[in-house]
Amino acid sequence: MSFFANSCQELLAEIAGLEKQRDELEVQLKKVNISLAAVVGRLNKTREERDQFDEASNQIVLHLKTKISSSPKFKGVDSPKSSPPVVQISSSPKSRGVYSPKSSPRIADEILDPESEIAKLEMEFGKVGRDYSTDEIGGWEFDELEQEVGAYK
Repeated sequence: MSFFANSCQELLAEIAGLEKQRDELEVQLKKVNISLAAVVGRLNKTREERDQFDEASNQIVLHLKTKISSSPKFKGVDSPKSSPPVVQISSSPKSRGVYSPKSSPRIADEILDPESEIAKLEMEFGKVGRDYSTDEIGGWEFDELEQEVGAYK
C-alpha cells in the first residue's frame, strides 16, 4: 500500500505544480490581454486621427482649388492676358548686349499686399498660435522671388 500512497502523493504534487503553473500563466495572459487592448485602442485612435487629418486636408485643397478657379488673379495663370515680352534687337554698337523687353505697366490689383493676404487666410482658417510680424515675413524666401520679379519691372 505504500507504493500506492507514494504514487498518489507524487501525482498530487505534480497536479499542484501544474495548477500553480496554470495560475501564473493566467495572470500573464491577463497582462498580455490588457496590453493588447491598449495597443489596439491606440492604433484605432491613430487611424481615426489620420482619417480626420486627411479629410481636413482634402477640404482645404478643395476650397483652395475652387477659390483659385473663381479668382481673377489666378485666371491669368491658365490663360495669359498678354503675349510674352518681345526683345528688340538693334544693330547700333551702343545697344549690343543689352536686353530691353517691351513691358506693359503692371495693374495695381496684381500686386500682392502681404498683410491683406494674411488677414484673408486668418479669416478663412483661423489664426495660428504664432503672430508673425511683417519684418519676420520679409525674410522668407518668397521675398527673394518678388525681388527677382521686381528687377524685371
